[in-house]
Amino acid sequence: MSSDVIAVVTGATGFIGSRVVKALLELGATVHAITSGSTPRDRLHEHLPKVKWFGVSDQDLSHATKGATHFFNWAVVYDRPQHPDALIYEVNVNLPLRIMERLREQTGTRTCVLGDTFFRKYLPQATQQARYTESKQALWEEVNRLEIDSRMRIAFLQIEQIYGPGEALTKVFPLITSRILANVTRIPLTSGSQRRDFIYVDDVVNAAMSVMDAKDWQGKIVVECGSGDAHTVREIFERLHALVGSTSILAFGDLHNDQSIEESKADTKWLRQHGWQPTIPLTSGLIALVKDVAARLNTVEWKGK
Repeated sequence: MSSDVIAVVTGATGFIGSRVVKALLELGATVHAITSGSTPRDRLHEHLPKVKWFGVSDQDLSHATKGATHFFNWAVVYDRPQHPDALIYEVNVNLPLRIMERLREQTGTRTCVLGDTFFRKYLPQATQQARYTESKQALWEEVNRLEIDSRMRIAFLQIEQIYGPGEALTKVFPLITSRILANVTRIPLTSGSQRRDFIYVDDVVNAAMSVMDAKDWQGKIVVECGSGDAHTVREIFERLHALVGSTSILAFGDLHNDQSIEESKADTKWLRQHGWQPTIPLTSGLIALVKDVAARLNTVEWKGK
């Protein structure tokens, strides 16, 4: 990648977006980060001076997209009680559309990589994130309505069950890991029978870079991103439990399943044909997750592998 690449990144302070920013900077790109200003920039503290920061106003978006060659969308609002419908739609649907509308006015080739979710394959009520899933489906529908010329490419990177260090401790796998590390007496869980395709966060970032670099695709495409294998949620929790040597009781079945997706995994053919493959084995990824969570918990020190 040459230094004439200008990449617009939303969600630049988040779990995935911050890693994408770092990867782009390492490749010599100029990064224009779009942020509402409500999220701390801790994940990028060493790189803050290298990034140009913009807000979400019309004026800011016009400045941020001027001359841009690439767009990476990682901004997201999840379906939580405190989040109104209007906010979910504004961030998950309207913001990327506003940016792409401006990119359509630019000259030269523009490549858009939109972070997507495997939930979009299913009915919203089958997931535990109905409004979030609906918003992702709405974005897909709106993008399909966009009229684009041969110089603009849009890829939905449909990500399976992502995990890894740095994810918020309130998310399921860091949360359960923290309880396992703390040797909580009994940890209520679902049956754990549902099967998911676990993909390490750095492999997702590399997949995004592969989509960006590929020259043989045009128009609008969906690229599935995962390991290509499925494991039960129960197996993952049991592996974490064994790695830690925890005394906690994993109480499978204490909770009802919060979604009805029995199995989901990616078809990675497109990515593999373009030179990508996952590089972090599941065990190595889980060890990295445990180390990270232990380091962030002031009262816990993990002396494992």
